Amino acid sequence: MKKYNEIASLGVRELQQELVKSQKELHELRIANALKQLKDTHKIKETRHYIAQLKTALHQSPASTTVTPASPAQEEEKKKVVKRAPKTATTTRRVSSKERVKKVSKSTSPKTKQ
Repeated sequence: MKKYNEIASLGVRELQQELVKSQKELHELRIANALKQLKDTHKIKETRHYIAQLKTALHQSPASTTVTPASPAQEEEKKKVVKRAPKTATTTRRVSSKERVKKVSKSTSPKTKQ
């Protein structure tokens, strides 16, 4: 694990690579911990802390604010429009048990002739 000064001096690509590597390491540590194979459980906390430092450095780096141009394949994906069925405004109202009893009693009451 590197100190924050060393992390902040890395480039964006190195930070991203280090972040992916650390996230995989954290995943493996969690699995080992779940299987009771991890003796140094403090490494989970250290790795989480390191990942947070990497994310902070990535967010604060001046190169992270620049927009990278998208590839032609990504541009085509953006142009594709996914059509979805329109949302319907049908909402159901919850009926209390008293209302159910009223409905049942009204429907089962004998009809009187007039």
